[in-house]
Amino acid sequence: MPKMIVSATGDEFFLPDDTHYYFDDLPQPTYMMFCENAEHTLLGHHDRIMSNIASLFVSIKTTNTTGTIMLKTSKTPKAIRYWSAQTLHDGRRDFRLVVKAFPYIHPVIWGDGPVEDLGNNEYRVELNKVPGDWVGFYIAMTFDGPMGKILEMTTEIHIIPDTFPFPPCHGVACKGTLVPPTLHGSTPTLTTGPVVTRSVWLAHEKEGNARSDGTTK
Repeated sequence: MPKMIVSATGDEFFLPDDTHYYFDDLPQPTYMMFCENAEHTLLGHHDRIMSNIASLFVSIKTTNTTGTIMLKTSKTPKAIRYWSAQTLHDGRRDFRLVVKAFPYIHPVIWGDGPVEDLGNNEYRVELNKVPGDWVGFYIAMTFDGPMGKILEMTTEIHIIPDTFPFPPCHGVACKGTLVPPTLHGSTPTLTTGPVVTRSVWLAHEKEGNARSDGTTK
């Protein structure tokens, strides 16, 4: 049975490259669609989410300085672009768009750019690593669909460098708790008071623990 996995680049529950751990093990055909600048509910993207009829083959390559996605499709896309985003210079491999436990905007914004056309329905995008940060990127395609509709699909997200800021954990060592933001020893009221700013939150979250991806326990 054909399947399409739909995900958000700014999901607050899942890392953008979680698919690397299960996608290849799924029965085929299975397709991927990422919605750029979206959080977990995919608000504003529901009309774009539909099945796809194109098959594609993707290879990913990482060097010491760059990351590359090579894509070959069996059908010429109507349009093709890449999308990329960079983390926020804070040592965290964190691509969330919003942080809802202590609500504030986490402005990891995805922007698009042209993909290199190699001919014969083969395409490539290569991006440089950014020292001290992580860069995520993927290729998005649209195709003509039935009844005048547009069909859309993407590759998986590739993150460079392919590293984590903390060592892996095992068993009960992985369990953590949310660390509330504090300011001068007090905890602001999150339900009735002002939204906690990102700068205040980051200043204090370093006192707590963090998951291997750098997001707060």
